Amino acid sequence: MSSTGLGVRTRLIARALEAHAVVVVPGFLASNGAGEIVSLGRGGSDLSAVVLAAALGADTCELVKDVPGYFTSDPASDVDARHVPAIHVDDALALAASGCPIVQAAALEAARGRGVRPIIATANADKPRTV
Repeated sequence: MSSTGLGVRTRLIARALEAHAVVVVPGFLASNGAGEIVSLGRGGSDLSAVVLAAALGADTCELVKDVPGYFTSDPASDVDARHVPAIHVDDALALAASGCPIVQAAALEAARGRGVRPIIATANADKPRTV
């Protein structure tokens, strides 16, 4: 467990990665100290992915979103949202604190604290990525 209380048991995942190029791991849910299943909140899949990436020793973590990269706000609800081609995690945290829902603030904090660089991508390959 890290100082933030988030930890991952990677033994089975690492073993699966030895045998397979891709391993699908569910996110959004975790267990607390009492072994109860808890939600990681809105955007909890981001947090799951970042913590898992760090636990597996990855330098980056690609978060696939329904928007093509990072924006100053949610482009689905704000016509003035601007695409940000590159953003430092501290600036992304400031946007999250002001209400931008692109990446969960806890996931950004975990990325910063664990040295993982989040990459925002979309399933639509012809759209931009934010690194």
